[in-house]
Amino acid sequence: MQVCLSLEQRKTISEHFWMLDDMGKRMYYGKYTEKIRSVRTIGKNRKKYSYRFFLKASNIYRCCKRTFLDTLDISQRRVSYYHDHTDTITNLPELLSSGDHVKHRISVIHKPSARSH
Repeated sequence: MQVCLSLEQRKTISEHFWMLDDMGKRMYYGKYTEKIRSVRTIGKNRKKYSYRFFLKASNIYRCCKRTFLDTLDISQRRVSYYHDHTDTITNLPELLSSGDHVKHRISVIHKPSARSH
């Protein structure tokens, strides 16, 4: 599939994408990719889903996977992860849990024994 995007347009798209924060990037995947059930799923080991990719310049163009991934300089795994971890009802990505862990503090009573071992 051939897309009529110049190198300058692709560079602009890439720069805009990399200025987004993590949530913005995940929303970008949701807006410009589609997960579609494969028509011919015969066996349980066959591929069940395909993806459609789009890039936006002045209009939204459908493009091939390689063009999309090369333009944004990302791997297929990011798109797959987004679609695998999206709420099907609201179509919003799950919140990241990084930094949400509980701080582990050693009580004052146990500090001397921790230091001496």
